[in-house]
Parts: sequence; structure tokens; C-alpha cells
Amino acid sequence: KSFPNHQEAAFNAQLDLCEEEEAVIRREAIKGLPDLCKADPKLVGRMSSVLSQLLPIEGHLDQTIVKHCLVQLLKQDTNAAVTGIVNQIVSGDDSVKGPAKKFFLDRLADSDKYIPTLQSDEKLKTFIIDQLDQMSKGGKYEEFTELMQVASGIDRRKTVKSLTKLLEMDRPFDPTKAEQLERFAMTLPVVLKHHTKTNSTSTILKYYGGVLPVFSQIESEEHKIMLLQGLAETIQCSITEEDAALCIDGIYTLLLSYLPENAPTEDEIEDPPPSTSLL
Repeated sequence: KSFPNHQEAAFNAQLDLCEEEEAVIRREAIKGLPDLCKADPKLVGRMSSVLSQLLPIEGHLDQTIVKHCLVQLLKQDTNAAVTGIVNQIVSGDDSVKGPAKKFFLDRLADSDKYIPTLQSDEKLKTFIIDQLDQMSKGGKYEEFTELMQVASGIDRRKTVKSLTKLLEMDRPFDPTKAEQLERFAMTLPVVLKHHTKTNSTSTILKYYGGVLPVFSQIESEEHKIMLLQGLAETIQCSITEEDAALCIDGIYTLLLSYLPENAPTEDEIEDPPPSTSLL
């Protein structure tokens, strides 16, 4: 702080010591990283990114030190520290992404201890949910649902708003865009699962009803199956009779078209097809 012209050189020198083979020197160097942020708070984001890269370090004691340092930064400047961690989860080396994600989600699960202001700070809630959003992009369905479950635990309404934004309901559904198809199929069941507990689903399902007429325009058979599965899963949501009328019949008809040729016909099925009347 007293010699700003030498700050970068000193910073890099300490980073080099974090890779020192001598354990005592290495551990002391890692422990000293948060102290640099106390002298210059603007370093928190950068330092949390560096510490996240050290999470795969060998040795239980070294890992414990790294995690303790990251917790210090989370408490000093939560937004900056989370930004640094999430940057590594999204675009870091493969060896870093897993440990960084686990560290972050574990601390969110025990936020009262590690991020005590989370439940009382609305802006921080929105920021954290947006970061979880970033982490979910490009991920598999299981990972997406896991992250949205964490977000919902922070604030269900804010999560629903964020998820609804992902569906891009402000623009017509385009069956020719593979990226939109995949996002829609993955996002919709999760949106409805959380949405039904806080709001009417009518707005989403009206948009959803607009997807069915253009279903046949989807070129990829893989995308058709993916989307049909996503649409079918939404029927399990606790929607109202009015909402159900928007989509159940259309989905049922589509499902029939994908039945094997030797499948029983409607007349041969003892139970009647699903009705728009909810049981």
C-alpha cells in the first residue's frame, strides 16, 4: 500500500511462494493472501479467483488453509469474492471447476455461518441467484436442476423470475434454433416446479401452448424427443384446470404419435386418455 508502484511485483512474488515445495513457506504464503486484501480491498475478486485455483492442492492441511482464506474474503466482500469463485467455476481449468463449485455450494448451504447477511440483503440474494444462473448455462439437466434448487432455497420468487427470463418468453418460440430448443426443454419443467408454489402458471403455459403448433417444424429428431420429454414432465405440476386445458390435450396427441406401431390403440386402452379436468 505504501509502495503502489511495486504492488504487482510483490503480489506475483507471493503467488510464486504459494507454489513453493517447502510446506511451511507455502502455507504461510497462502495464509498471507487475505492480508493483501485488507490493505487493498480492490484485490478481493482477483484474490478469490487465485485461491479458487488452489482448491485442488494436495494435502488436507493445505486445502483447509485455502478454504479458510476464501471464507475470510467472502466475509470481507461477498460480491467480489463470489465473482472470483464463479469465474473459475465457469471458465477455469477442469481440475478447478469441480472443487470450486463444491466449495461455493457448501458455503451457500450453510450461509448463516459463512454469508450471514444473505437472508436479509435482497440485493445480495439477487446477485447470488444471478451467479448460479451463470453457472447453470451449458450444464447438463441434473446440474441445472441442482443449481436451481440451491437458488430456490435462497429465494423462490427471485429464482422463478430468473428462470422465466431464461425461457425468453418476450420473443416468439423459434423451432429452428437448437440452443433455444435445448434451453427450453431443460428449463421449463424446473420453472413450473418452482413457479406453481408461488404464482399462477397461466402466463408460462400460454407461451407453452404456442410451442405445440410449431413442434413439427423442429428438424432434429433428438431435439423433438428432448422437448417432448420436457413438455410431458410439466404435466406433473400442480396446475389449475384452466392452465391444464392449455396444453394437456396437445401433449397427449404428440405422445400418441411417438408410440410404437404395435402399441394398443385408444379404444383398446382400458383407462381413458388424460382429461383437462384435474383429479
